[in-house]
Amino acid sequence: MVRIFLDSGSEISMIDQKLAEKTALKGDTLSLSLHGATGREDISTKRVTFFLKSKMSNDAVWLKVTAHTVDSAKFPTHQPMILDPEDLEVLRTYPLTVDPEHTETTVEILIGQPYYSYIVKGPLG
Repeated sequence: MVRIFLDSGSEISMIDQKLAEKTALKGDTLSLSLHGATGREDISTKRVTFFLKSKMSNDAVWLKVTAHTVDSAKFPTHQPMILDPEDLEVLRTYPLTVDPEHTETTVEILIGQPYYSYIVKGPLG
């Protein structure tokens, strides 16, 4: 299983470079400037293409994603949450990939725009 973080504020998609190597994804090497809450960083990356499909629906379609390989340390980290017992029960009614009480997760793919909008809102037109 691969953990994916859907990020509506990201203009690009990224994949952990170790996962890209493990799955033999190939791509062109290029320079990229990452801008985030901690400032700007110039990195060397590969632009790779892969396909995603939801396991939540039998009629889901494959989504072709182009992403940049980066060290997973650049991805957001899951912070431990303190939840009210009533909130926890509500969360358990949704089809989540991780138990809401589980506080440590490793993100391997970050999905940004335009793929985020496609996943959340569906195809336009």
